[in-house]
Amino acid sequence: MNEHQLSPYLANYKKNGFTTIPVFNKDETLFLENYAQDWLYGLIEKQSSKIVDRKRYPLDQYHTWWEEYGVDHNELFRAANRYVTPKGELKNILLSEKIYQFLRAVQKDDLELWADPGLGWFGFRMVRPGMNDGYPASCKNWGAAAGVISIWLPIK
Repeated sequence: MNEHQLSPYLANYKKNGFTTIPVFNKDETLFLENYAQDWLYGLIEKQSSKIVDRKRYPLDQYHTWWEEYGVDHNELFRAANRYVTPKGELKNILLSEKIYQFLRAVQKDDLELWADPGLGWFGFRMVRPGMNDGYPASCKNWGAAAGVISIWLPIK
């Protein structure tokens, strides 16, 4: 993406504090979706010592079955389980040149990859409707991460 192609995304970012950018191709999107699903189901299976029937218990319906399945949500999705430092193909996809181009256009100076101390730089939130699992919009820039530009990747 050149600066001209980035222009509408930069304008939206400056106006609203966020934007959406078409970054990943079909294969990369599929890789990320599979990685996320394997990670989440793996955590659930480790806690419960049972293999999850992925058709019966889809992640997009997690909020309807987590209690039935015996998931201790707060224990399972504590920070230590929600962060990693990616390597290999995952790292290459996440740190793509398209993302860096946008960040350089926004930041205009040295970029530094920020990680939660001791946890890693790639994490997730498993958000259940009405359960206060997500971050309120007013907290997008606070605490130890003040000044950080977050990149959110919704996975279906």
